[in-house]
Amino acid sequence: MIGSAQTRKVIDDCYKVKYPKSSVIYNVIKLTEVRKKAEEFPVNFETRPAYISIGRLHTRKGYATLLNVHKRLLNENLTHSISVIGGGFEMENLRKQTQELGVEKTFLLLDSQKNPWPYVKAADFFVLPSKSESYPLTIGEVMGLHKPIISTNVGGIPEMIDDGKDGILVNFDEDEIFEAMKTFLTNPELVKKITKGTKNADQKFDENKIYQQIIEIFEKQYEELIS
Repeated sequence: MIGSAQTRKVIDDCYKVKYPKSSVIYNVIKLTEVRKKAEEFPVNFETRPAYISIGRLHTRKGYATLLNVHKRLLNENLTHSISVIGGGFEMENLRKQTQELGVEKTFLLLDSQKNPWPYVKAADFFVLPSKSESYPLTIGEVMGLHKPIISTNVGGIPEMIDDGKDGILVNFDEDEIFEAMKTFLTNPELVKKITKGTKNADQKFDENKIYQQIIEIFEKQYEELIS
């Protein structure tokens, strides 16, 4: 069993190893649990609309680029804030960058949070600016909270987001991220359409369907062993 089609492709491309009998089985995303945790405490963002992001503060997560995009949007008088939940060795560099850009009050580094979901629930949009990813469960969890998502088109993310329907996919490119975030801030009809698309998250990430796929694989293997 392989966790995403993208992972299988990487194994094939990089190592020239094929698993003809392999099956792609996605990790379970427990949307009911996420929604319950999202109700545990209230969160208020001082500046709205509010973007939120979740990710380890590593250079490959693209938060330095997101900071530049944030400043460009503010320079166009597009008021908004961005909050990032996550810790990591890039924290000090990002804090320094917020000071240099003068955006300490609107680009908030919230560090690691035991329960990030009330913050996501309170936000208007979610953005993931990563240079690389595998199959980030966060995307499914955020979609389950019906938040419009902008994400880079990397790793297994295009297996999770239907571009233009329940999220927006962009390349890891400052201008593309800027344009997508600007569109969310200026095109309420598109935001409404994307939000409506997220209502299918339960069907898309149905955990019972995944469990059934796993059962079927084990049953097939058992039949092959005894035959």
